[in-house]
Amino acid sequence: MRLKEEIERSGHFWLPSDPDRQVPGKLTILDGGRIEIEFRGLFDESIEGLKHFFDAEDSRIEIIFGYVEKDGPVTLSDCFYTSRSISSVAPLKSRIFARTAILGIHCEDRALTINTLQFSIEGIDEWLGINSITIEHDKIEKTNTIRAAQPQEISVKLNNELMLIICISSSLSIILMKEAKITQKIYLKLVSCEERTIDEMISVAHKVTTLVSFATSQNVSIEDVQAKSARFIDEDGKPKQFSVFYQSRPFSADKPRIDINRMLFRYPQIRANPEMVFQNWFSAYETNYPALGLYFSAVHGGYSFINGKFLALAQAMEIYHRRTSDETVMAEKDYEQLCNVLVANCPKTNRKWLSEKLKYGNEISLSKRIKSIIEPFEQQIGTSKNIKKMIRKIVDTRNYFTHFDQSLKSKAAHGQELSDLCHKMEAIIQLHLLKLLGFNEEQINEVLENNLELNYKLK
Repeated sequence: MRLKEEIERSGHFWLPSDPDRQVPGKLTILDGGRIEIEFRGLFDESIEGLKHFFDAEDSRIEIIFGYVEKDGPVTLSDCFYTSRSISSVAPLKSRIFARTAILGIHCEDRALTINTLQFSIEGIDEWLGINSITIEHDKIEKTNTIRAAQPQEISVKLNNELMLIICISSSLSIILMKEAKITQKIYLKLVSCEERTIDEMISVAHKVTTLVSFATSQNVSIEDVQAKSARFIDEDGKPKQFSVFYQSRPFSADKPRIDINRMLFRYPQIRANPEMVFQNWFSAYETNYPALGLYFSAVHGGYSFINGKFLALAQAMEIYHRRTSDETVMAEKDYEQLCNVLVANCPKTNRKWLSEKLKYGNEISLSKRIKSIIEPFEQQIGTSKNIKKMIRKIVDTRNYFTHFDQSLKSKAAHGQELSDLCHKMEAIIQLHLLKLLGFNEEQINEVLENNLELNYKLK
């Protein structure tokens, strides 16, 4: 979660079960969404509270209420001690980490339900490619006119109960009659027909964010998260809006460099059928979540060393094929009959061992899986000779970095060759994800023509 500025709020905090004992403290929310509360002394002096303080394995506090400057009520959930300072000289200090902070309400229910979650994503303006601001110059009248239209909202049906609405707003600011500025802001709203837990809605927002991250080829973060629930009504009789903070993953302290020339695709390319793309992406999470997780961790700096990145990409390719193909060495029925014959003719003392060895014997090899993954894009990747060489290099390198067999060291890729191999594997996964989103061959070729970075990876 990206914060425009870190939040520091002084206030008082208490347990919902003991509202009379309020403890002064300072709430801090860092860029990235890490939430901490610092106290001078113990937050909870009860026997149960002392148990949480001294027992590192049982330090969890479900809900903490607070009232802080500027924002008023705050609810902190899934809390636990991260720092305990006990000294005979210095005052006792304690620090508590919270998984979620909700500013604006008190909610004792751990499973808070909401029907609207509003948020923005880094790079969403550039990805969407819609400009609501126009500038007109009249040389005769010597006037300049800036207009901000209100574009129609874009509604994307994610499923029968959930809608994603893309909203475009603009604001005008005038400074001492010398400067006028119009700012366009794009935000997204998840609207559910029925109330869902806040964790469910955050999970959906995360999937939307990763789609934008994939499309823009950048590690973008969610920001400005707001929620509404029919359970909390403001003075106007409408659902109250409150701010939500949490530590989102993946997150980079460095802001992404948004460049439309590096994007795999932008919204105008899927404008004809955005629902298909979003729904396909959500389906991919159902069937290929492990492969997607490995891909994003590899391309967004989740590994300090290049061999870790390589192994993540190799595993992502293997899992992707395993989840999208039922290809086996032989028909399941034939393999079952073969196993029965082999086990029946094996000495009794070795049958259990043999059965374990045969358990995955019908699965195709890694080289065949990679070959199958490459086949749809052979024309874009290279000659048959180069493809065979690349497959062998991926397999040998994977086996070396997994088992560190010295006989494979000279066959494995190292240094720049390993870096180039990672780029190729990353590009192959990207092509498959485009296909998974519903891009046809012509559209994928168009992406390749317009994206120099993707072409560079494949060379």
